[in-house]
Amino acid sequence: MRVNYKILLNFVIFLCIIFSDALAAKPLSNYGNIQTVQNYSSNPFWTPDAPYNQRMPTPVYATGTSIETAECQRITANLIAAQCMTRNNCISTRLSDIRPALMMQLTNMPGGNYGTACAGYLDSAFNDYVKKYGHAGTNVAGATFPAPTIPNPSANSPQPQVNTNNTFPQQKPDWMVEQEMRKQELQALKAASGTKPVGVDLDTEFPTTYADLSFEQRMQNAKEGYDPFKDNSAFKTITVESEEKYQARRKEYLALQKKQQQARDKQELSNKEYCKKYPQDESCKKQTHEELMQKIIEALRDAKK
Repeated sequence: MRVNYKILLNFVIFLCIIFSDALAAKPLSNYGNIQTVQNYSSNPFWTPDAPYNQRMPTPVYATGTSIETAECQRITANLIAAQCMTRNNCISTRLSDIRPALMMQLTNMPGGNYGTACAGYLDSAFNDYVKKYGHAGTNVAGATFPAPTIPNPSANSPQPQVNTNNTFPQQKPDWMVEQEMRKQELQALKAASGTKPVGVDLDTEFPTTYADLSFEQRMQNAKEGYDPFKDNSAFKTITVESEEKYQARRKEYLALQKKQQQARDKQELSNKEYCKKYPQDESCKKQTHEELMQKIIEALRDAKK
């Protein structure tokens, strides 16, 4: 088999051109640019072939909408009319049923921010439409009403009686006859056994409820229920001491303090100092009496001499 080297060489050259074009940088490409910069502009919609003096995109919420009130009212009224035409004039339709469709139509309308600016006019426009067209007197397709007629003057006159009773006796089926026989048999057995038939006896008083009690009876019932918890409390109460108990307790405390101090002074002070501080002590009174008698005896002795 003879190989055509010329065709094979052309095919190899063609493949090299394709791969070189794919790997090489194209003219006016982004190759080599700083990719972290948004096209070297603060405007995200700027392109390398766009001028620098183009207007920045302005948010709607920053400057407000440029749609007039009359335009919103006209647009919402037309959209609600179009929706209600296919819903029997919205007689049994609420605004929440058609609000999603209305919002989609408002957001898809070109030339303005109708979805945000005109959404608040849907309620008033829907109420106006329902008041005007959504009542029972609307000409609804398929609804016909009869024309008024003059009352018949002979409507109240006596009419001839027609006998509609069957002249032939009606025969009951066998199952109905058997049912009546069984019913009579049960009643006879109950009468023989002395049991009353099941039912409400007119002579029996109807069962009473708590609502049938008088006000005094209900108060007495409530009192009996609250009496076990009369002296109880949900929290621990404080006990305030009376003035008399406080004064008595304070006197006892002061007397005990004085008694303890006197016992300490008796051990620490001399007999003379102790009696000078506590002359009402019995030991001090006895000692004072003995000293007085000793002085009298000495005075008598001096007098004899």
